[in-house]
Amino acid sequence: MRVGVMVISAIASIALVSCASKTEQRPDWIGGSINQSGSYLAGIGSGASQEIAADRARNDLAKIVGVTIEGFERSKTSNSAEGYDSAFSSAVNTRVSQTLSGVTIAERYYDEKNELYYALAVLDRAKAAQALTMELSQKELSMDELLNEAHEEKDALDRLRLLNEASKFAAERREIAALLNAIGDIPRPIFSGVEKDIISLKRAALRSIKFSINGDYEGKRLLAEAISAAGFTQTAQSKSDYEAVGYFKNSLRSENGWQWAVAKLETEIVDFRDGATRHIFTFEAEESSQDKQTAQDRAFKKLQNQLADNLLNAVLTGRK
Repeated sequence: MRVGVMVISAIASIALVSCASKTEQRPDWIGGSINQSGSYLAGIGSGASQEIAADRARNDLAKIVGVTIEGFERSKTSNSAEGYDSAFSSAVNTRVSQTLSGVTIAERYYDEKNELYYALAVLDRAKAAQALTMELSQKELSMDELLNEAHEEKDALDRLRLLNEASKFAAERREIAALLNAIGDIPRPIFSGVEKDIISLKRAALRSIKFSINGDYEGKRLLAEAISAAGFTQTAQSKSDYEAVGYFKNSLRSENGWQWAVAKLETEIVDFRDGATRHIFTFEAEESSQDKQTAQDRAFKKLQNQLADNLLNAVLTGRK
């Protein structure tokens, strides 16, 4: 596959869009000699069929936009506490692919000698930026509404739930802003003032929620680690708002010379104000090894990681 990305002029793009079928002569864009401008982006792909060539052209375009975003954002966030992490990079690249799914295949060419199809994918920067700007505004509106609701909410867990939802919209807004910075004319701040307020309030809300821990030995140990990792405060039962109760179960089976261990934690979240159970959920992890103890240790470690990653959502929604 020949890969190349370039910016094409408005005049060239109009001509290309007008002939989206196969051309008779080998076009200049296969050699990369397309006039450059800031109005359009283009990607080139080739393959054994028109569909493969078109998909590779879109992927080519998505790849260069993603690289542009990463370079721009790394330069902006290198001294930032938030930084440019791999999770953000992956999310942005996913959104790039979604945004470019409707890119125009402006021209196709079939090389009979080499039995190879070529395709040119074109993105109109202005149209894409307009659509993304509208989406950005919608995310910002949702963030504002949830933040206002959180300010008025009296229940600590419900306030945290609202801030958690606002954080999800904020993450999506960051992805859109990063993409706009790559294809639009007006730079957008990655972290808005509202998002910084959400982050600050969410951390404070987490710390304000006090958990006591009950259950069996391993259950309490697992919950203590997960509650600390999530950002909650652990305290004595007499001072807590909620109680996390955990009961650990471990099972083992043999199969074809391998030992399979299952580690399970059954958990309840109890509200001390009225004694009601807010949520009941179960975490479970399975691992294998030819050694019994290794299998059990791996399952236990996997369960720890699950708890650290998902306890907050489970506490807020009752779902892992």
